[in-house]
Amino acid sequence: MATVPTALAGRHFLKELDVTEEEFRGLVELAAELKAAKRAGTETRYLTGKNIALI
Repeated sequence: MATVPTALAGRHFLKELDVTEEEFRGLVELAAELKAAKRAGTETRYLTGKNIALI
């Protein structure tokens, strides 16, 4: 199960400079894990009941 690194929990990611190179790589790895879980049909619906806005 993929989890958000605790150093990133509650932080906003608006531009690449908001995170270190290590944190950015961690986000990319997390995204890959989440995509693989979705393809395998084992994804966890982390955002159920949440509202998300992208502008």
